[in-house]
Amino acid sequence: MIKETLNYLIDAFPGWEEQLSKSTPGKDGEFVVVSPKSEASLIFSISDRINIKFGRENLEFFHALESIETLKDIVSDNLVAIEYYCDRQLAERLGQDVPSGIPDYQGGDLVNPDTITNKNSDWYFANKLRVVSWSGSLDRDIEAVYGQ
Repeated sequence: MIKETLNYLIDAFPGWEEQLSKSTPGKDGEFVVVSPKSEASLIFSISDRINIKFGRENLEFFHALESIETLKDIVSDNLVAIEYYCDRQLAERLGQDVPSGIPDYQGGDLVNPDTITNKNSDWYFANKLRVVSWSGSLDRDIEAVYGQ
């Protein structure tokens, strides 16, 4: 399964062949592809399925062929990772009361970059959005207080 999956990925993305030729030390079935233009990476965990991590988002596919279009959208920046954070210093500055025990990372998703706004209607304690793109050209942090 691993060899077959890697062959599909290399056929679709020949520039990744070198990075996909060696697994992460001590982690059989895990391969990392790093963007040539930014610090972004894709982490592939391959077993009976293929799990792909981009930013903090995990995508699961039953077969590598199912993942190709999504991967093409990621590497062309048609999909970016958006991450919602609770920045405690920003919360203090804005007068927000954040209870103890609230994690810094609130959640995230893969989205079309055209849909990103400065509004946060998804995560109550999040006040900062982080955008992560494959090319790095769309990367940024945005202040986005819930409901504002």
